[in-house]
Parts: sequence; C-alpha cells; structure tokens
Amino acid sequence: MTQKIVYINLAQGLPIIFEDEKLLINIERLRYCYIRSTDIEQHNYKKVLVSVPDDMLFNLSQGNQVLIIDASGNNSKVINTFIPAFRNFLDKIWGLNVLEENGRVRFHIEQMFSTYYKDKDVQRKYDIFKKFLLARTIKLYGYVYKIKRERTYEEIYKMLKEYKNGKLND
Repeated sequence: MTQKIVYINLAQGLPIIFEDEKLLINIERLRYCYIRSTDIEQHNYKKVLVSVPDDMLFNLSQGNQVLIIDASGNNSKVINTFIPAFRNFLDKIWGLNVLEENGRVRFHIEQMFSTYYKDKDVQRKYDIFKKFLLARTIKLYGYVYKIKRERTYEEIYKMLKEYKNGKLND
C-alpha cells in the first residue's frame, strides 16, 4: 500500500503549519527536512545530497509518495529546481524509468551525478536504498506556500513554544 509522507522544509516552512489547519491537525505525523536554497544556489551538492533524510530515501525507494512543503516569497529553489533534478537523479542511479530530463535543471542533475561519483560517502548513502528498491518510479512532489516575508528564527521559536504550551490558536 502506497503511503503519502509529508515533509516540511525548515525553517520557513515551520510557520505555515500554524497557518494551515490541515497541517496543524496532522502535526504529529509530519516529518521535517532541511534542504537549503543557499546550497542549491551555490551548487554545493554534497551538502544538498547529504541533507536528504534517510527515511525520505527509504520511503521513496518503497514507492511511497513524498511531498515536500516549502515556503518562499517568490521562487522556491527547493520545489522548482531540487525536486525535478533529484527525482531524475534517483531514477537514474536506482535504474528506474527515467523521466524526460527538464532542460532547465539539467545542470543541477549533472552536478548531483558529479558529486555522487566523486564522493564515496554520498554513494554509500544512496546505494544502500537500491538494495531494498520496490518503487517503479520516484513519487516526489513539492508544494510552495507563498509568504509575504520570511520569519526570524526568534519568531519561529516563539510560535513553536506557544504551540507546545497550548497557547497558539486558543
């Protein structure tokens, strides 16, 4: 049975949990990742590939649908660049049905491959999941919440603390 697993991308994704009732109701079932737009912009693909949670890779290898929710004021690089490039990268290294390459992200796919082939630790991280591969395709999707401004870490911390103390949304 295919499951739908939802990840909130830190840190700007955290406040949207408290603004979307469907997410707030399911807060205990949400998972979290920290795929930094800055690493994508700077083409630091070792950091990007290492930052993908192992349980996300396992769920993708099992054919589960994974949704990454991000928050951005304009263009989410995680949703618009990372997800299509990463989906294609996994398709190829796991020997699945390769989706048609999106020319816009071809450079990023090539950078992921270059990192993968040069770095034995990255290879080990990804190759272990191929041994348990049940998926026929990578079901990785994204959704971006448009935000007017980024929250400070102090504001996000305050929201989390208020939620834990039962004061948020009272």
